[in-house]
Amino acid sequence: MYKTQFLLLLFSFTFCFSQTLQNLPEGPYGGGRGYEGVISDLSGFEVVSDFPSLIAAINNPSITKVYINTTIQIPWGEKIVISKDNFVLAGDRGLNTTGNSQIIKDNQQDHASIETITVLGDHVRITGLEIQGPGQLDGGMVDKALRGILFENTVGGEVDNCNLKDWTREAIVVRGNNT
Repeated sequence: MYKTQFLLLLFSFTFCFSQTLQNLPEGPYGGGRGYEGVISDLSGFEVVSDFPSLIAAINNPSITKVYINTTIQIPWGEKIVISKDNFVLAGDRGLNTTGNSQIIKDNQQDHASIETITVLGDHVRITGLEIQGPGQLDGGMVDKALRGILFENTVGGEVDNCNLKDWTREAIVVRGNNT
């Protein structure tokens, strides 16, 4: 009896999983060679190259698209908060200039902010960025449980074509009433 139930469950799972795979579109997903979601047309984007201009652009109510064209170091005690709906934070990952669009969390002890990017707006897309955490401090000690991106009570958030590395906790957290 148990063997029959197990085989039925295994068959059902295999059938559902294979049906799901058959319904996926072809091509790379979320980034990589041939990925079509790379941002190459900067029309309508506010291009920023330092932390103060990034924060100013995010806080400007008329700006909904921000493009990072260099490495931005997040200062000690600071973080990025995106509270607008339908916002895009983008970089050059996937283009020939790859390696320029980075957000790096300062590796000093930072007890003022746990997340580097907090998303509070709906339908926010983060794409084409390398987002690097502090990793371990000198001597191999982990500073604190730091996260890369937190989506808090949002709908329709997307992170694609990004390289998230060196986080001492989760690189991406989705918390609250997300769909």
